[in-house]
Amino acid sequence: MERLNAVKEALNNQTNTIVFISSENCSICHVDEPKVRKMAEDNAISFHHLDIVQQPELAGFFEVLTVPAVLVYHEGKE
Repeated sequence: MERLNAVKEALNNQTNTIVFISSENCSICHVDEPKVRKMAEDNAISFHHLDIVQQPELAGFFEVLTVPAVLVYHEGKE
């Protein structure tokens, strides 16, 4: 639950934020996550990687139905 709270705080305090939501069993997630992380680092964007299996409440909060999900926020708006 701490991770979700940290992301909520980043969405309120950071100009740009990328949220990557994945699952342990998702092979596509394992391939895409390093690419998205590098893109965020190269552009000095806050990056958060969340696991939907460990925190099922993420699906409701972010309205995510499938993984991987890459959510890009600017000034708190998706």
